[in-house]
Amino acid sequence: MDVEIIQLTKSDIQYFPTICKWFYHWWGKEEGFTMEKLNAYVSNSLCQERLPQTHALLLNGEIIGVYQLSLNDIDVRPDIYPWLINVYIDYPHRGKGYFEKLMLSVKENCRKLGIKQIYLYTTHNGMYERFGWQFEEEFNTFIEGKEIQRLYSRNFSETIL
Repeated sequence: MDVEIIQLTKSDIQYFPTICKWFYHWWGKEEGFTMEKLNAYVSNSLCQERLPQTHALLLNGEIIGVYQLSLNDIDVRPDIYPWLINVYIDYPHRGKGYFEKLMLSVKENCRKLGIKQIYLYTTHNGMYERFGWQFEEEFNTFIEGKEIQRLYSRNFSETIL
């Protein structure tokens, strides 16, 4: 099996429909995104030397996962940045060790960009801690049905994974 993580560019449009479909069903529909708006969102998240960036997890050339590095993620927390957002592995490929590969890639790409600390929020408990993420606090997102989330940070000056 050939597994790789690539930083997407405008020439990687073959992956956009899959990413847009994932995002639409995960959060886009409930936030009022159309597929056209999601395509614009992904297309405009492809900076090479700065944020935002989109990285794809490929298995034998097929996209099976994605993550993004971004300057912002949630309106109620403009005080902290940058963010790791939209970490996603397609259902048939979960539980097979690909998440660890994504976390190693996040670390490598943040270091390339000079990012010393990054944040994420999630409802998961115990998942990110295994990869050096520190739980900071629970906070209210004010998003109906997803009000309370867990805020994590990751310091890349550490030697942990």
